[in-house]
Amino acid sequence: KYPELRKEDVLFTETIWEDIDARQKKNRHFLYESVDETGERNFFKILTSIIESDTANVKVYAPNNDRFTTQLKMDSILSILLGPMVTKPRTKDDGTIENISFRDPTYAGADIPTDSSIYTFRVKAQYIFDNRTSRMHYRILGIAPIAMIKKTVGVPDGSGGTRDVDTVIRKTLFWVPYPKIRNYLANRDVYNPTNQKRMISWSDLLEARYFDSRITKSSYGNFNDKDLFEIHSDPKKRLEAAEKIRQRIDDFDQDR
Repeated sequence: KYPELRKEDVLFTETIWEDIDARQKKNRHFLYESVDETGERNFFKILTSIIESDTANVKVYAPNNDRFTTQLKMDSILSILLGPMVTKPRTKDDGTIENISFRDPTYAGADIPTDSSIYTFRVKAQYIFDNRTSRMHYRILGIAPIAMIKKTVGVPDGSGGTRDVDTVIRKTLFWVPYPKIRNYLANRDVYNPTNQKRMISWSDLLEARYFDSRITKSSYGNFNDKDLFEIHSDPKKRLEAAEKIRQRIDDFDQDR
């Protein structure tokens, strides 16, 4: 269980959003592919298996809804992952025509992610400083997988026409409230490449922040509720702003 926090003892709290890039060396276990007797798997597959196995308790929310108010039904999740349901006529062997329904990933407007495109996970969490114990607590509120999808878009060519340009779009797939999946993650081991006898659970890894991440948004002084991608178009400035947020939280913790 989490340590109990009394409201009157909370001196400071800040909500942050941070992205975990599983391609980084410290985060490679998020992309572990093998399925063996100990049950370790790719983190995205673990998330989807939890969602599918307990639809009664584990709710999934819209990609732009990190406040967890707009719930997605399982059919909507399958449409995101496998394509929308479409109905097309088919001629049977006896010459009659019947309508068949199936999921079509090639359907117009469907951006279906592949396993290789899902290597980023956004975490919404709170830093809470307990004045009674002089300790900073890190509490995860939700997790959202983000797919990097390659698309060809038309851009003006300067002569009145357009030209096709390959680009990559960041597509947030859905949000899952962390408290609802915490018990499941506590029973899933994280792959340890150096010692299979010394493994920790996914809940331990996430809550102890055994990963590298980059802050993309903070509730501190954010009157317009914008993330750093909207505030800074320059990646270098985004990185500097993220480091300032991290440093400010660390300084508050160290000064108390």
